[in-house]
Amino acid sequence: MAIKEQIDKELSTIKFTSQMKENVYHRLQKPDKPFFRLTKVASIILSVFLLTSVGVYAGREFWGITHVNDIAIPDLDNMKIVENDKLTTKWYNSEFESLSYDTIINRLGLPLLHSELAEDNPYMHTDVESDFDNYCEIQVKNYILGDTKNHIMVNQDIGRCEYEPGEKYLSPVELEIDMILSEEQYEIGWNEDYLGYYEYVESYISDQGYRVNIIQDTSYREAPSGSDAISRKCFIFVADGIRYTLKGRTSIETMKMIVDSMKY
Repeated sequence: MAIKEQIDKELSTIKFTSQMKENVYHRLQKPDKPFFRLTKVASIILSVFLLTSVGVYAGREFWGITHVNDIAIPDLDNMKIVENDKLTTKWYNSEFESLSYDTIINRLGLPLLHSELAEDNPYMHTDVESDFDNYCEIQVKNYILGDTKNHIMVNQDIGRCEYEPGEKYLSPVELEIDMILSEEQYEIGWNEDYLGYYEYVESYISDQGYRVNIIQDTSYREAPSGSDAISRKCFIFVADGIRYTLKGRTSIETMKMIVDSMKY
């Protein structure tokens, strides 16, 4: 019942504003033009409740700042339009799957932030999603292993890595990168609302001068005491118009150190 109550609570806050209606109507008058990325919602309530598809966003606000449940958190630096011929060329995700992050940077010819803590890591798994016109997302799993590298193995049956928690890192750190490719996408924006068991922790300025928002999963509070009680953290910032999100179960101090290690 707790999950149902949480979903009912979230649905009760959804607003379909007049601005949203106008834009949906405008989009429906152009059926030959594909919908593109409007927002990304992260939630651990239920996987089916994740609103991450490319399409019209029936959310709290159409052009609002990022929210954590009902709390508006500080703005990040503005995202910008990324101009790159290779990003607007048709390719298949399989061309990038399981490549290292270094290889993706070289293949796309993009200056993207990278951490020296991720070097010599053969366990990265990458996914690239794009509509070739408006947006591009890069997801790098097992980006930074930390001390989980002492307990990581490849499951050949599913082609994925499995790991056991280390003392400092209870999970590898993931990296997500979001890029806007078109003026049309830029005008719409790209919200990211965190729902469910997430809470806003704090904002700070990194050593490189990036505005960083820290969000964490609160479900760890119900876990047994000990190492399992370290929350999953999300560190979100924008550098040169591109949004980066680092996610992992480790301390805030360790995540801040990782952000400061991200360089060109």
